[in-house]
This record gives sequence, C-alpha cells and structure tokens, in this order.
Amino acid sequence: MRAFQSTTRAGAFTLIELLAVVLILGLVATLVGPPLGIRSTRALQDAADGLAGACEYARQRAVMTGRPHRLVLDLDRGLHRIEWAPPAQPEPLAAPDPRGPIPLTPPAAATEDFVPIPEASGRDSGLGREALLLVVELPDGGTREGRVQIRFEPDGTADPAVLWIGDDDGRPRFALEVRTLADAVVVRRAEI
Repeated sequence: MRAFQSTTRAGAFTLIELLAVVLILGLVATLVGPPLGIRSTRALQDAADGLAGACEYARQRAVMTGRPHRLVLDLDRGLHRIEWAPPAQPEPLAAPDPRGPIPLTPPAAATEDFVPIPEASGRDSGLGREALLLVVELPDGGTREGRVQIRFEPDGTADPAVLWIGDDDGRPRFALEVRTLADAVVVRRAEI
C-alpha cells in the first residue's frame, strides 16, 4: 500500500477557509454595529433630557423664589448655565434732616442684574462629547452662534424657544420645545 501524501502547500488558504473568515467577520459586524448607533442616539437623548431638565429647573426655581431666571446658552462654546436676578439689598434709610427740604424724587428703578445661581447649575456645563446644540429658534428668528438666553418669569411663563440638538454631522436629532405656559419642556425626535 501506498502512503497518502498531502499535496497542499503550508502557507495557502483554501476557498472554504476564506469564506469562513468572511462569514465570521460579517457576523461580528452585525452584532457590534447596531449597538454603536444605539449608544450614540442614547447619548444625544441623554443630552436633550439634561438640557430639558435645566429648563424645567430654571422655571421651577423662578416660581419658588419669585425672581426671574434665565438659561444662558453659549452656542460657540457649547455651554449652558442658569442665572437669576437676586433681590436687591435694601439701602438703609437715613433720617431726613428736619431743617432741610424733603427730597421728593422717587428712588431709582431697580435693575435686574443676573448672576449665576449659587449651585452646580450656575456653572458652565456642556451637553457631552457627542452632542451639539445646533440651532436655537426664538420668536424673532433662529441663531447658530453667540449667546442666547431663555427667560423664565416668577409667574411660570417663559420665552418660547426650540433648541435643536444633534451630533457632529450637523443634522438635528432632537428638538426641545420650551413653551410659554407649559409646565414642562417637550423633547421630541427630529424627523430626518
């Protein structure tokens, strides 16, 4: 009997081996690909929910303190913070001079100087690495750059606005609607 001899070369792959490798790579891509997209969408959803929470917090704080608040959005740097108009410190009343004339001029009108609120929401914070604030639409038009503010009054009303959040491809993925009289900010997916 003759011994069976192999005629294959040691360094070559057969067609079946190559097909098996391609099939395995395809299965791995199918299993890993969608979660990456879901993770990105989830990060944008979390950013939208976080910004909506900041708006709702500013509105609630305005009502509770009886002082106007505003959400300041820095579109160039991608940051936001909550500011408020604290009550002015009353000046001590001086006793009028009984020998002189009584001043009849009214006191100067109080100006609202907004300052950051004294907690974490008063510091500049971003939306996250994957989320960008693309456009802010206000009643007088939309803007993509600069600083924008959304004001919340002590009676619960707010400046109406729509904030569009997306990723670095520049397409809006989520819209936040700040309604004038609504008690909450509406977050919805953008129609693509």
